[in-house]
Amino acid sequence: MRALPPRRRLVVFLRYFADLSYAEIAEACGMKEGTVAATLAQAHADLRRTLASREVST
Repeated sequence: MRALPPRRRLVVFLRYFADLSYAEIAEACGMKEGTVAATLAQAHADLRRTLASREVST
């Protein structure tokens, strides 16, 4: 999580740790729901790449 840019980290936190809906995240962050979805997709891709690179190096 620390490797994520701040905005992606915040959206991931709000979704999975605070259990907010896309609409609630959008309202809290002043963005559209589509932007929330795109930001989460980018964060998931970043986390997948980070985990994959750690698996290769261990």
